[in-house]
Amino acid sequence: MLKRRLTEPFGKAGLIVACLALVAALGGTALAGKHLFTKAQEKQIAKIAKKYAGKPGAAGANGATGPQGNPGAPGKDGAAGANGNDGKNVELGVAASGPGEECEEGGVTVQLEGSPSSTKKYVCNGAEGPPGPQGSLQPGVTETGIVSGTGPAGLKGLPLTISFPIPLASAIPASNTVFVSSENVEHSKLEPSDPEYEPLPTGCSGDAEEPGAQSGFLCVFEANAGGNITSITFLQPAEKIENAGTSKLGTLASVSTTNEGPTVFLTWAVTG
Repeated sequence: MLKRRLTEPFGKAGLIVACLALVAALGGTALAGKHLFTKAQEKQIAKIAKKYAGKPGAAGANGATGPQGNPGAPGKDGAAGANGNDGKNVELGVAASGPGEECEEGGVTVQLEGSPSSTKKYVCNGAEGPPGPQGSLQPGVTETGIVSGTGPAGLKGLPLTISFPIPLASAIPASNTVFVSSENVEHSKLEPSDPEYEPLPTGCSGDAEEPGAQSGFLCVFEANAGGNITSITFLQPAEKIENAGTSKLGTLASVSTTNEGPTVFLTWAVTG
């Protein structure tokens, strides 16, 4: 029954050709390349193969991304660029001053070398402002200075003047004028558990290189290494010089030293 169904549509010869066409469709055109058929048979096989050939399948999924390749070799340096043209000098001049001039208060002129005079620019001085008020040292602002003196070894009462560049708003009492010896500074840098530890006096901070004082304090630091000052007293430079402390303008320091060194070197800090 199956044989009859296959031979009726094609006939025996047609069945053979159909089978060969199916083989050609499944196996490619390799058989046709060997010239086993006539031209007419090849056309018939191709026609049958085209009729019964399956449709292309769906596209497959993309494969995984491959590993990154190794970096390429560095490229060669480009050719050197041509040298640029030389720049021009700027010519400076003095601007005339006075009424009707470009700069009433004077100034300078600026112009490129060799350029037309119409390109000249004027840089004028500003008008002088009125003098500012002297004022006093603002609260929380610190000013510092140095003072030194030399006398005989073991001197008593060497006078040194500490003058404030900016006057204070008010005088500082004797309780807030503090002397800090170089030995005290060294001991303040030890651990608090050390038997020789000694904090700096109240109101003072830093050392002889960077003296500091709290608001309303004058702190005077001994800068001599090893220390040779035995005592120091601060006196107001006023009519009654025995008054201790400072005035708004400064203070006098009466210094006594050991026999080991007659030179006194101090730094100070005062804060408004």
